[in-house]
This record gives sequence, C-alpha cells and structure tokens, in this order.
Amino acid sequence: PLWTRFAACTSKYRAYVCFNAALVITTLSFLVIGYDDGSGTMSYLGLALTAIFGAAYGGAFILSDLVSDVVDYDEFITGGRRREASYLMAVEFIPKFVNIPGECLPFLMMAYYNYKRPLPSADRPSCGAEFQPAGGVFTPDAFCAAYYSNGTAATKLCGNKACAELVANGVSFVCNDALGECGIQQPAAVRSVLIVCFSIVPCLCVLAGTLGLYFYPRHARSEAMQQKLVACITKVRRGETVEDPWRPGNMVKAQAPPGPSAGTLAYFWPAELKKLAELSCPGQPVNMRVLLPRPVAFTVLHMVLVIPLGLLIVALGMADLQDDLGASVSPIGLMLVGIGVLGAWFDGIRVRAAASLLGKEVLRSEVVAQYNRYCPFTG
Repeated sequence: PLWTRFAACTSKYRAYVCFNAALVITTLSFLVIGYDDGSGTMSYLGLALTAIFGAAYGGAFILSDLVSDVVDYDEFITGGRRREASYLMAVEFIPKFVNIPGECLPFLMMAYYNYKRPLPSADRPSCGAEFQPAGGVFTPDAFCAAYYSNGTAATKLCGNKACAELVANGVSFVCNDALGECGIQQPAAVRSVLIVCFSIVPCLCVLAGTLGLYFYPRHARSEAMQQKLVACITKVRRGETVEDPWRPGNMVKAQAPPGPSAGTLAYFWPAELKKLAELSCPGQPVNMRVLLPRPVAFTVLHMVLVIPLGLLIVALGMADLQDDLGASVSPIGLMLVGIGVLGAWFDGIRVRAAASLLGKEVLRSEVVAQYNRYCPFTG
C-alpha cells in the first residue's frame, strides 16, 4: 500500500527509481551484520534488516506498470501491434534463467571454502566460566580450542573429519558466551562469501539497473505523457501521422501492410538485414544465402561445444552430489546444457527460416521495409 500511494503521488518512474535505491541501501546494510557471540544481537539485527528489505522489495510490482507503458509505446511505433506476451515473457524468463547460478554458486563456494555445519548439541561442552588447570588460566575460547584438540577423543567430535583437520581448514572453536557452550566459528573465507553473495553482488546488480533508468525517455516519465501516448495510438490506428510524444520531433505514421516474406524476415537481426540489403541491387531479388552462415555457425557451436561441455560438467559433479554439503558443479553444467539446447533451437529455427526463402523471390525493397520496422527500436 505504501508503494502504491507513493507511485500515485509522484509517478511510476520516480517510484521505481526510489524502489531500486531502497534495494541498494537495504542490501548494502547487510554488511553491518557481524559474528554472533551467542547473545543473539546480530541474529536479531539480521532479522530486522531482512524485514526492512522485504518492505523495500514490496515495490517490485511497479516494474509491471512500467512494462505496460512500454507495451503501449511499442503499439504506437509499430502501427497498432499489441505484443504484451513478448515483453511479459522476457520480464519473467530472465530472472528464472539466472536462478540456477544465483542459488547454486554461493553454496558451492561456501563448501569449497570449508563451510562446517554446527556441532551436535551433545558435543558442545559448557564453557561459561574460566577453567584453571595446573598450568594456568584458560579463557572460555581457549578451553574450547583445547577441548577439541584433545587427542583421539577429538576425532569423534567433529563429524567425519578430525577436529585438527577442521582447524587446518580455517575453522576455529570458540565459546558462545550467552549460551555458555562451545561452538565453531566459520572460516573467514566463508564469511566473505556470505558478504559478497548476499550483500555486495545484489547491491551492485541493483545499482547497475538503477543507473540504467537514467536512459528511460524523459518525456515518458509523467502520467500526463502516458495519457497523451494513448491518444496518439488512437490517431495512428486511424491512419494519421502524429508526433512521437516520447521523442519529440519524430513523426510516426501507420505502417504499410507487411510483404509476403515479412514474417520469415522477422527471424533475423537488423544487422543481418542491413548487410543483406547492402549486398543487393535496388529492385532486384536478394541472395538469401547471405543469411545462412551466422545461424548455421551458432547452431553447430551450441551442439558441438556448449551442450557437450555442460554434460561433461554434470558428469564431473555427479559424485559430489552425495557430499554432505552438496558441493557439486552439476547444476552449473545443467544450466549450460539448457543454454546450449535453447541456443541450438533458436539458431536452428533461423536456419530453417533462411532456407525456406532460398527458392523464393524476395525483393530488396521488402528487406529494407523490414529493417525500417526495427529502426524505432535500434535508433
């Protein structure tokens, strides 16, 4: 409700900028969370900061409103074509696509840097008071360190590894003062992974997105211009030529009916169509073989390199899937397989599209018209 009211009082664009700024601040605030000595102070602080982050993240819905404005503008410059599905699919697909590395890499790195699960409660002796053996005074932390390094008994207290091996890997044994019992302190590298993956990297990614909002058209940032855009769409549908409200000085008119090969030409990038037009003479058919080498090369690349590499990584990580911490690279390999399959399908379809036009007469003017349809998007 707060974000909705704020967006209504200002604008969707300003509210979304503030939403991103709030995410930058809240994710960066996790840096203040330090080691909890058992008193729970840092744990409570972490819960409070997480709640604030959740409140800030409540404004994520504003992006959908901005995308709706972009869909309207797309309808305007394409002469009345509604393509909500393409935009909304992209907004939903990209976050899902990066979920695998985003969720797997932090845990993989933690296991690589010798993360240790908390000790069973039965293996945590009391340490609240100082211990005074014959040789001198032990502080609680020193007592815990000495307890877990005590000969063969220590081998049974640290799971499958000897406690001395954990110490060699950077794990230290300390006394949780508030609870009055021994525990472990994760290696400094593990704590650094948590800081980087859950604070610094999200902060930098959100900050990059916030800076990208600077290039959002200035004339599109108010609700009044959005209403003007809707009126312009109506005029373009009637066949009128109107000024672009988001880019003053540019005139937009209803597009001519697409040619017989427009649907197939839509499979190719603007640069490919431009090259095809430049290599053809005005009024003459184009040589569609010009479009074949690039999609063929990428199809082969995905099938011969990316997919086999992904399968190899999956196979190399299969044994590690049985690891106590699941420190396996198999999910990363599976992601590469998905990229390879998607890329092979995408460029394979482009190969079929180019091949389907080899026996047809496609005029240069039709290629130029298709390229011009892209110009409002490419500048």
